Amino acid sequence: MKKYLFIIGMTAVMFAACSSNDELLTQKVAGEEAVDEENVTREDLMGNIPIEFADITGSATVELTRGSANINGSFSSGTMGIYCIAARKINNAADDPQMSGSSTALGKILSLWLENVSAHIEPTANNEGYIVWDNPNEKHYYPRKDWYAYKFAAYHPRTEYIAKTSAAIATYIPIDGNDDVFAAFADGPRVSIDAETAAKAYSQQYFETIGVDNILPEHKPYYNFRHLTSRLKFKVKLSSDCERPLHVDNICFSDFPNIMKVALAKYDNGNLINNWYSYDFVTNYSDYMPASLKDDLPKKTINVNGTPTEACVVNGHYWLREADDSSIGAKVNGQYKYIVDTNGYTDVGDCIMIAPVYKSHSKSTIKLEVYLADDYGNKYTTVQPIEVPAPDADPSDPNDVGGWKSGKSYTIKVSIGGNIFFMDQTRGQMTGHLDGYTEEPEIEVSD
Repeated sequence: MKKYLFIIGMTAVMFAACSSNDELLTQKVAGEEAVDEENVTREDLMGNIPIEFADITGSATVELTRGSANINGSFSSGTMGIYCIAARKINNAADDPQMSGSSTALGKILSLWLENVSAHIEPTANNEGYIVWDNPNEKHYYPRKDWYAYKFAAYHPRTEYIAKTSAAIATYIPIDGNDDVFAAFADGPRVSIDAETAAKAYSQQYFETIGVDNILPEHKPYYNFRHLTSRLKFKVKLSSDCERPLHVDNICFSDFPNIMKVALAKYDNGNLINNWYSYDFVTNYSDYMPASLKDDLPKKTINVNGTPTEACVVNGHYWLREADDSSIGAKVNGQYKYIVDTNGYTDVGDCIMIAPVYKSHSKSTIKLEVYLADDYGNKYTTVQPIEVPAPDADPSDPNDVGGWKSGKSYTIKVSIGGNIFFMDQTRGQMTGHLDGYTEEPEIEVSD
């Protein structure tokens, strides 16, 4: 038997204060049109409290594309994906829709109210800004009913590579070394408020309890963005056995994990687990990934039980991007070159963003290749890749397993000796506060 949901007026809304949602689902109100629950839409369920986020001062421009000190900007159109996810039940008498396991359209809509909605920052004066939806014609309001309080997830860069099951939502983000990855969650008001009202955040009932005319920015969802990638910076010098100064053309490494898996929600028996900022990386081609991502990844042939099999390439190649900074020297052929010698370490390039990788992972050691040139145009590179092992665990922290960690910035000091060879080739606002990278001790390596 089909259930019916009735779109009702103010009198019936007042009646809802003493009636369960179950009763409202089956109760017929004279003169109102019944809506088939199996075909219910978001528009049928929307209330009149718009979904808005707290605007923030002093943080609208952030370290965006690379997390580098000389690269600043704000989220442009299409760069942020936002989710609104059911966190807890307000009315325990109501049905308990699962994220995608419910047999009704109503359950699916209520538990995942907003799904990967495209948004960006609209900057204002004095380094301020606020989130706006990319499509101004879309309506985003809280549900009118009191089934759930909601939490919000946001991430950058936005992608359509989403995996959604009845137990989790995860986004898969390809990493090429150029883009930073941010994530943020809004899971409760920042203002002092009584526990009963706070437990309803965020929902229409929560804002109605506060009073529509009393809503302050502190009552609205607030995002505190965090870096999920690790940042690598480089310093290079020549050892005493090098005969003359050289230009560093580039630094690169390959065969390193290049797909981040960011958990946006995880359910256990219908309850949302607070595993915010949970992330991982795709380790091999057999890991579960959205079909669209597998279709877009390059393929290679590997042996599976003796049978040649095409598999996705899940480990990438990273190049150091040049920093547009004239202080590093004159331009050569329109590009900056990094002149290094035996006198000391020279900052080279901007940085490379990588997915965090545990030290125990087989690919946690980075194998650097350094490309150099002399004043005569001769090209050189290191004979063997320079191995940079992942940092060890902190012995004072029993939970530290070591590795390249999210939100950490590592400076790698590379000493180039005479062990190089000649090569006749060239290398092919947001709203919310973004926590800065934490600088880690420098890592010194040589060839």
